[in-house]
Formats: sequence, C-alpha cells, structure tokens
Amino acid sequence: MGNLIKFTCAIVCLLIAVLSCQHDPFPAPPDTLNPGDTSCNSHNLTYNNSIKTIVDNNCINCHGGPNPQVGLSLETYNQVRDALLNTDLLLRVKNDPSVPVMPPGGKMPDCNIEKIEIWFTNSMPQ
Repeated sequence: MGNLIKFTCAIVCLLIAVLSCQHDPFPAPPDTLNPGDTSCNSHNLTYNNSIKTIVDNNCINCHGGPNPQVGLSLETYNQVRDALLNTDLLLRVKNDPSVPVMPPGGKMPDCNIEKIEIWFTNSMPQ
C-alpha cells in the first residue's frame, strides 16, 4: 500500500508540474494586442502606407462603389480625411458608446484603431 501512495503522489506531482506550464499555443495576433505594444507599428503613418489598407479592408464594402451607404464614400484620401474632420467617423471607429460602431460587423482590431488615431492626430499625412 505504501508503494501505491508513493506512486499516486508522484503522478499528482507530475500532473501539477505539466499543467502549470504557461505556454500559450494560440498567442494573440499583433493587431489585437494592447495599444502601444511594439507589435503594432504606428511609426511614420501615412494614408498611402497604412491607412488606405485599413479603410480598404474594413470600410469599402459599404462605403465604396457607385452607391456608398449613407452617401459616404471612403475611396480616396480626400474622402477619408473629410469624413474624419466633418463626421463622427472617428468616434464610430473607436467604438464610442454614444454612436454605432463601425464597421458594423464589430470593432476593428485595437492596432488599426490606434493607427487611425495617431494618423489623425498627426494631421493625416498622405
């Protein structure tokens, strides 16, 4: 019976040691990390090198083409700049509770929102 207790204790200790490892097999992709994380490259942002891709991937399906939703086209630099200056677009992208979130499918990754905010704050270089 003493050997059974020793064997059980050894197995329990082994299980605790194995299960206490903190390896995450599914780490968060860079775009979902906290704002300010170095994985989100927000340096030297311009419309052409970063913002256009974000807009194309998140906005153009509804705000592009011959009949953009609510008459708001976001296909060009000037259209995106004017929308940020003259509408509540930035609040919508930032998921502000006072307005509906954009895109309508849900909040963009934090990194994309951070890039848009920084670009806006830096006078929206083309």
